[in-house]
Amino acid sequence: MTRVRRRRWLGRGLWVGAGAVVAMAGCTGNIGDGGPGDEGPLGTETQPVCAGAIPGESQRLDVHELHNALVAVLGFDVDMSAAEFPTPISGAGFSTYPEANKVVAADVRDIADAADQVALQAMDHYDALLPCDAAQIDAACADAFIADFVPRALRGTYDAGDLDRFQALYAELQTGSDPLDPPLAIAGVISAVIQSPGFLYLAEIGTPTEEPTVRRLTDTEIANRLAFLFTDAPPDAELSAAVASGSLATPEGRRLQAERLLALPQARVVVTQFVRE
Repeated sequence: MTRVRRRRWLGRGLWVGAGAVVAMAGCTGNIGDGGPGDEGPLGTETQPVCAGAIPGESQRLDVHELHNALVAVLGFDVDMSAAEFPTPISGAGFSTYPEANKVVAADVRDIADAADQVALQAMDHYDALLPCDAAQIDAACADAFIADFVPRALRGTYDAGDLDRFQALYAELQTGSDPLDPPLAIAGVISAVIQSPGFLYLAEIGTPTEEPTVRRLTDTEIANRLAFLFTDAPPDAELSAAVASGSLATPEGRRLQAERLLALPQARVVVTQFVRE
């Protein structure tokens, strides 16, 4: 793919889903859009893709956590130097404190541009990311990629409808007056997923209990919280296996995983940073 073609796509600013980052309770449109059916930044009649919209308690990942989450889901060391994700607000206490990592409307363009930058980097790693040759991407290959990538990226905050929406986005990016070729359309999907609240935020929605004001965290939410608390990164394979086996549903299982994570080398870095702050 030529650099000129990449820059032309980058300049369009993929804002799909970015509006939901600000309106965490739902998704009613894109920041900067007019009414439904208006031409959006993609050059097409774009509908919001609000995968993983989070109605409960949530906390945006800080830049370090974002980097680790990107590495975990993309499989390469993402260069964050050109990606201007919003930095923690100074004077708000700890860098991971929710009040230090708010997203306001002014941040949406930066998030979209940063997601575009990361997606363009991912194009150089399609051999590992895609289930087919990058020169032979078809609808079946794109669907298989989305079915694998979206659940991993959104860390349990997705449903089957999200897969349909990202598949529809892939198709939409190849239509209109300036259609993208398949590799760039895949990159567009990656950018949209990165902008989704389910990726940018740690969600604690929980499930109802007998107490109307009390909700119980799911095993997936507990795993995400433990992993980011001790390692600033998504759950590793062993923690994910604990979710699948149901062992995180017991106090003993949670204690076992917490002690294991705390013994990891990266936990020392996280704890040291916490003490310093």
